[in-house]
Amino acid sequence: MRIIQSEWSSDTGEKYTQTIQFYEENKITKVRSRLILGQESEDFVRPTVPPDHPIVRRLMDYAHKTLHHPGIQTTMSHLRERFWIPRGRRVVKEVLQKCVTCRRYKSKLVVPVVPAPVPVDRINREATIEVTGDDLTGPIYLKGGDKAMIVILACPYRAIHLEFVTSLSTEAFMQAMGRFFLEEGVVLLCARITELIFGERQHLSALSTSKRL
Repeated sequence: MRIIQSEWSSDTGEKYTQTIQFYEENKITKVRSRLILGQESEDFVRPTVPPDHPIVRRLMDYAHKTLHHPGIQTTMSHLRERFWIPRGRRVVKEVLQKCVTCRRYKSKLVVPVVPAPVPVDRINREATIEVTGDDLTGPIYLKGGDKAMIVILACPYRAIHLEFVTSLSTEAFMQAMGRFFLEEGVVLLCARITELIFGERQHLSALSTSKRL
């Protein structure tokens, strides 16, 4: 670090003399921070001042890879535990822009993705509740300390129906759907979770033998 700091331009240090207190310890330039009364480590309270040097950039690259390729802020926070780097954000950003792994995962596709066509259920003219999607939300807590869930039955045509259930069981879901079917008719597009899939099958088998149909 002494050799690296010996190549540091004195003009760079003069830019911060009004706001940063520099001092030397064993011929190594450090910063006297405002955290000297804290219980942090010596390197954190009095960080070393590395200049913009190829070795320092290699250190930034090593920290970035050790932390599994985080962003600029996380890499800087890790480095600031030991170092105070002039214009650190700019230097760290330049180092991260050269990271091959990050560039690979952030690269854009050469071939543009053609959006899929809109589903038929969303563009055909239908009755309000003819196509209905359902999902569960909650829990909500009742006064007695019990938990309850809400079945949300949403229609693409700006309509919503709520049913109250006391558990996540298939039976409770079937009862909620039964109340909805008696009021609105048999319509259903369900999310693919266990309770809803099983409830859908149970309802279809029960409704197929119903006298109402």
